[in-house]
Amino acid sequence: MCEEAITLEKVAIVRFDVADRRALISINLSPLKRGTGMAESCLSGAIDFFAASYPLVRTINAEIKRVNVASKRSFERVGFVFVRVEAHVLYYDYSV
Repeated sequence: MCEEAITLEKVAIVRFDVADRRALISINLSPLKRGTGMAESCLSGAIDFFAASYPLVRTINAEIKRVNVASKRSFERVGFVFVRVEAHVLYYDYSV
């Protein structure tokens, strides 16, 4: 759960699905907070918390719809690296 610093309003949920030493990350940001730059801080904070809690996971993957330019930018800004594109999905990796 990601909260706004001042109001403590819940603004996003970041989820990690773990399999072996990999995790698939997804974020659902409140529609009212989209375009505010909050996605990057939510992703960064969630990744830091996750890495401390799951030290054996070394790679975090993201799957982003090709048309979702805002998500693509947010994930790239926190350090995800483009790996490939298949159909309408972009695949990214982040090394923990």
